[in-house]
Amino acid sequence: MEFGQPCSQFIQGKLLGDSALVALVGGASAPRIYNGDAIPQGVTLPYVAHSPLSLLNRNALPATVTMFAMPVWWCRCVISGRDLTQAYAILRRINAALIGQSGNVVIGADTYYLGPWFWRTTRTLTEDEGSIHMVTMGIEAESRVQLLA
Repeated sequence: MEFGQPCSQFIQGKLLGDSALVALVGGASAPRIYNGDAIPQGVTLPYVAHSPLSLLNRNALPATVTMFAMPVWWCRCVISGRDLTQAYAILRRINAALIGQSGNVVIGADTYYLGPWFWRTTRTLTEDEGSIHMVTMGIEAESRVQLLA
């Protein structure tokens, strides 16, 4: 059972649904919010990306739940420069859009229940390439995903 697609779809929808976040990363006409596998080459900074860190499947009870997973997702922004003000603003909006959220995602004939999402930790990575300094700052978010019977 693959739970990555419903998680990605849920998170993408929540992030794109936060108008303040969208305004910080390109605006409504061209928001730079990506699945981590689909970040365009040469993307303009800042942007937001999300991708799985862990997708452990579990057998579940009661009988109404056929399978569940406890995914850990990394939702992050990438900015240019050393001033973290922009990164903190984006990170606050990611938290507001995702943490505590739950709901259903339908893919084909399957319905998945996701949530609630909760914050585990914050990660910060820095990278220097010549005169360019980039910061990646994001949260690890964990949830429960159930394939509903």
